[in-house]
Amino acid sequence: MAFTDSERAANLAALKWFVQRRRPPEDIRPKLDIGYAVVGQTVDLFEIRPDWQDPSTTRHTPVARIRYIRSKAQWRLYWMRSDLKWHAYEPSPEHESLQDALAVVDEDGEFASRCNMSMVTLEPVLSTSEQNASVHRHVWHRDQTDEAQLKRLLEDHNRWTGSKRARELLDNWAVSRTKFLKVFPTEYKRALAEINEKKALEEPATPAVAAPEKVAVPAK
Repeated sequence: MAFTDSERAANLAALKWFVQRRRPPEDIRPKLDIGYAVVGQTVDLFEIRPDWQDPSTTRHTPVARIRYIRSKAQWRLYWMRSDLKWHAYEPSPEHESLQDALAVVDEDGEFASRCNMSMVTLEPVLSTSEQNASVHRHVWHRDQTDEAQLKRLLEDHNRWTGSKRARELLDNWAVSRTKFLKVFPTEYKRALAEINEKKALEEPATPAVAAPEKVAVPAK
């Protein structure tokens, strides 16, 4: 059974909100982007990138699947294992809303064992002060700290959906932040660094300020 018109409109709005805040800058998107598809009562999230054998074509790499179980009025979250089959995402596969499923946080510490590490690195979400001190701005997403972007997403999610889980995370932010992992595609990280380094080289150098000319004044 497909979604009703009103359900589909609400779901598409939630997906658009989710994806738009995670898409890379426009100049990166030909190399790496994210997208979604809705078929029946199932939502698929995927990465979009050129095929390595034929760059003129694109391929979709599955990220997550979320299926609405109407009989239970619940959304069930799945991830793809190395056997290329979808499995329920433990420990929290079931959610009251699509927004809550999209906002799932990996709290079991096992995400690294489930992630395809051939194309990404996993990094902690540093505090703003830590990122300022230790990470070159050339590889900052949207030239903003990860903590600022993540916290704003949760605040927006809580404001627009009334999510109790988002509120709990924000109320205990010092601890909550450490439970998030940043999944950083290696190709995107490399492209970010190249683009920003090129911009830095193209920026005109700040002209040196000439020292004021000294004028000798005869003694009286």
